[in-house]
Amino acid sequence: MVRVLKIMVIMLFALSQTAHAAQKKCIKPSEVRADKIHYVEMHLRVAVLQCGSFEDASLVQLYTDFVLGNRPFFARSQQPLQAYLRRTESGPLATYLSKMSDKISRASATAGQFCSRSILAAELAGKATNPLALIPLMPVRYELPAQKCRS
Repeated sequence: MVRVLKIMVIMLFALSQTAHAAQKKCIKPSEVRADKIHYVEMHLRVAVLQCGSFEDASLVQLYTDFVLGNRPFFARSQQPLQAYLRRTESGPLATYLSKMSDKISRASATAGQFCSRSILAAELAGKATNPLALIPLMPVRYELPAQKCRS
């Protein structure tokens, strides 16, 4: 009986450690919002670099207006995203954003009408009250960096 109890305690401990590890690697709703805000900004930045001079010279100004008009969203999104990066030991924010940019840039090669769709999103960005409204317009689809945390 004592042996069975010891085995049960060990199993419960192992399960709690597994649950804790999963909770450490998941992404919380506030962190998802922050990640999406940075994704939109990074997506438009990549579009400026790839399409700004060729497709539409106004894209640079549209991007600048987007960034300036959404400063409060970017400021509020810093802390949750950095908290996620610390908790998951994913490195500094600059490195994370650089990897995000690289991923968008690579995917843009196969995203249909990347430049024209990005320009349209940038034009609509001026009318959006929240950068998250632009997520469905991005030619490169947003993907969660981790599984969502359970409540």
